[in-house]
Amino acid sequence: MRIPRFLDFVQQALNLAEHPEIVKVETFDDPGTHLKPSGIAITTTDGKVYRLKAVRTSPPGGEPPDTPDDVPYPDYRFPESIRWQAPQGATDRT
Repeated sequence: MRIPRFLDFVQQALNLAEHPEIVKVETFDDPGTHLKPSGIAITTTDGKVYRLKAVRTSPPGGEPPDTPDDVPYPDYRFPESIRWQAPQGATDRT
């Protein structure tokens, strides 16, 4: 899986999870790298931004970067269980 498709997958999963402490999930471009997008930025309710940078490794003689990246499971749907649920017995932290 190439980085742009992986980041799209992660972004979709985090958005579908609907965690109450996640305000925004977006991709970002890291200056000085040719990969665009190069990571995911997660903004939380306390204003912190967590930047997760994606890196790749390719075996020697791997596919050239311009080779089409076929989606192996085009009909994949995230399961409903991905949505965030408060743990049993949890109390509000506010």
